[in-house]
Amino acid sequence: LVSEDGGESIKAHSNILSVSSPVLKSMLNGGFSEASSKKITITQTLPTGSLKLFLQLVYCGCTSETNTQHAVVLGALDLSHCWQIDHVVEICERWLATLLRRSNLVEITEFAVLKGVSHLQNECKKYISADEDIMEKCRSGYFPAAVY
Repeated sequence: LVSEDGGESIKAHSNILSVSSPVLKSMLNGGFSEASSKKITITQTLPTGSLKLFLQLVYCGCTSETNTQHAVVLGALDLSHCWQIDHVVEICERWLATLLRRSNLVEITEFAVLKGVSHLQNECKKYISADEDIMEKCRSGYFPAAVY
């Protein structure tokens, strides 16, 4: 199996992906072009490293990466959410909760609301409610409604 991440090709085992995801199982074993080509083309733009991180989490449920930027984890969460890989969704949600900062709060919170990932939404609400300055900005309309 070859997937493309911004022009980068990464090989993965179709059997492992099929066992991990009902969506990928259909794509790789059904009547779709991916079944015969054994190639999944990702058309969305992902931050560099998101696909690699996603595959590490699918294969191992962990990663040795320690300085991963929140955008890379959001990319891995987006893939795992789209392909219904719940254990990777949960890992990414917990990880992003530890990466919450004022500088990325809006981006992470809006993503959590858009995708309906409730654990991350709750963690964002806790982060917001623990900071009076952020709460004041929410009340004044500085942040989009999705943030609070």
